[in-house]
Amino acid sequence: MSLLEKLSRYQVAWGTVGLIAGLFGLFHSRGLAFTWARGAETGLPHYELHWMTYNTLGALVAVALAAIGGAAGATRRPALGWVPAAGFALIALQTLLQWRTGKGDNLFGSTGPTFGFSIALMLAFAATAFLAGLFAALETEH
Repeated sequence: MSLLEKLSRYQVAWGTVGLIAGLFGLFHSRGLAFTWARGAETGLPHYELHWMTYNTLGALVAVALAAIGGAAGATRRPALGWVPAAGFALIALQTLLQWRTGKGDNLFGSTGPTFGFSIALMLAFAATAFLAGLFAALETEH
């Protein structure tokens, strides 16, 4: 198995993780308004285990980005991994700017754990897309 194939498998794995997390958020936000500023929390709040917080719009965006990332790996088009990397970076930026201000205009209903999760998926997709591009360029030189 080549290194590019391994990186494609990693992209499928990141996409699967993001898809599961987004679907959990979609399930938990089913009774909320589409863009409610306080999203539904996923996790085990009774034990102070907070995974993510999404409203319906935020969960749908996360599912779409994760699906694009997984498709990038499944179709062996690792450069497509830049799309979810940029998308999760925008989710993290939105969380940082809107949730922390506390003005009630949180577009995705996200909080701190969602910020961390978005940063992690952004880095994972960006790293695999970058490395796949680098190794593909090195292979064409030889």
